Amino acid sequence: MFTLAKNIHKITNEFKISFYVRSDVYIEYKNDLNKNKFIIINESDLVHKGKFSKFGKLWNNYLLSAKSKLLRFLKFSNFTNLFSYKLKQKEDIIYEDLVRNYQHLRELLNNHLINIFLLGGDRNGGLESVFLKLAKDLGCKVIIPYVSYFAEQESLLKFSKTTKKKFYFSCNYIKNSEKKFRSHIRENNYYYPHPVANATDRFGVLSDNPWFVGNGPSDILCLPNSYLKEHYIRNGNDPKKIKSIGDISYDNLYKNYKKKDELKDELLKKYNLDKNKKIIITALPQLAEHNLLSWKEHWKEINFLVGSVDSLQEINLISLHPKMNFDNYKYLQAKYNCMIIDESLSTFLPVADMFIATFSSTVFWSILCGVKTVIVDFYCFNYSFFNFLTSVVKVNDKNVFEKKLRIAIQKDFNFTKDWKSLSRGKVFDGNTIYRYVELFRSIS
Repeated sequence: MFTLAKNIHKITNEFKISFYVRSDVYIEYKNDLNKNKFIIINESDLVHKGKFSKFGKLWNNYLLSAKSKLLRFLKFSNFTNLFSYKLKQKEDIIYEDLVRNYQHLRELLNNHLINIFLLGGDRNGGLESVFLKLAKDLGCKVIIPYVSYFAEQESLLKFSKTTKKKFYFSCNYIKNSEKKFRSHIRENNYYYPHPVANATDRFGVLSDNPWFVGNGPSDILCLPNSYLKEHYIRNGNDPKKIKSIGDISYDNLYKNYKKKDELKDELLKKYNLDKNKKIIITALPQLAEHNLLSWKEHWKEINFLVGSVDSLQEINLISLHPKMNFDNYKYLQAKYNCMIIDESLSTFLPVADMFIATFSSTVFWSILCGVKTVIVDFYCFNYSFFNFLTSVVKVNDKNVFEKKLRIAIQKDFNFTKDWKSLSRGKVFDGNTIYRYVELFRSIS
C-alpha cells in the first residue's frame, strides 16, 4: 500500500493520500512514514500509545495463549447447550469491539474528506470490517488493490483454523449458526469461527463468500491478469467488480526487463561472474519463517535446494525474501559456490536463464520476462493454482530434481500461451500505476 501511494505521488499530486497505521507498524516504519508527506489520521493515538504497543502485543499474545489452553480444556462442553452462553458472550465481545473502534475512527475521520478507501481485502475482520462499515455509511468507494497474491480456498483450507461443522450433539448456538452460514461451508469447514461470523454479520459487513476476496461490501477488486479474473468469476465473484489492472511490482520489473542486457553486464561485473555460464536465480522458500516447517527441517530443505543447483556448475544466485535474515543464510556462500544478491528480485530476475521458486506470485514475474521457471514442491502442498501455466516445470520428487534442472536449463520454453493468460501485452508495459490513477479519477 505504501509503495502504491508513493508511486501515485510520483506522477500526480491531485490526490491527498491518508493512512491509518497500526501502532506496531508505526514503531517499525516510523522513519519511512515521517519522511513522506502522507497524512496519518490516527497520529495522535500513535504518539500517546505507540511506546506501549510492543508490551501490549506481548501481553495480548499471552492472553490468547492462556485463552487457547482454557478453551482446549473446556472443549468437551462445545457439544452441549451449556456452551451456547459462552459462545454468545464471545460474539458480544467481538461485536462491541467493532462498534467501539467504529465510533473512534468515525471521530478521527470528521476532519478528513475521504472519497476512496484502499483496503487489503473485504473478509479479514477486525479493523478491516470497521473501515468497510465506515465506507458504507460515509458513501465512499472501497477498492482492493492487487499488492500480493490473494489466498484462495485451496490454501486457506490447509492452513486456516476454521470451525469444523458439527453434525450431532451441537449446542443451539452452533446449530443456528451452521444453518445461517451454510453457504460458507467448504469441505466441511466454515471460513470464520461462529462468534466471528455472527458478530461481523450483526455489524453488517460479512462477506457472502469469504473463500475468495472481493465478495464482501467492496466496490472494485483489482487483479493482475485476465486468467485470474475469469478464475474468480467462476468461483462466484461479480464480474462487474473486477478490474484486470496489473501488479504495481510489474512497473519496476518491466523497466529492468527493457534494459536487461545492461543489467546483466552490471551483475557479472559486480559479482565477478563468468559470462559463459548460465544464470540461475533461486528464491529460497520461507518454510520456517511462515511456520510451515520446523527450523531443523527448513535448513535441510534449504541445503538440498542450494546444493542441487550448485551441482549444475552454473552461476548460482540466491534471492532472500525480506522476512529472511541475511545473517542466518550467509553460511551458504561459504558452503556452496553461490552468491546471495542484495538487490531486490525484480532488479535482476529479467537477466536470469532460469528461476527456481515455490508457490509464489514471483512465478508470474519470471514468465512475463520469458525466464525458464521451475516450481519446487517437496512439502506436500500440492497446490493447483499454477496448473494453468504450461511453460513451468513443477517438481515434487527430490530424486529427479537435479535431472529436471539439467533438462530445463538446456531446453527451449514456449511462453506464448502463458503470456496470453497473464495478459502480458496489456499489463506488462510499465503503466500499471497510471491505470490505478485513471481508476481513482473515474471513481472520485
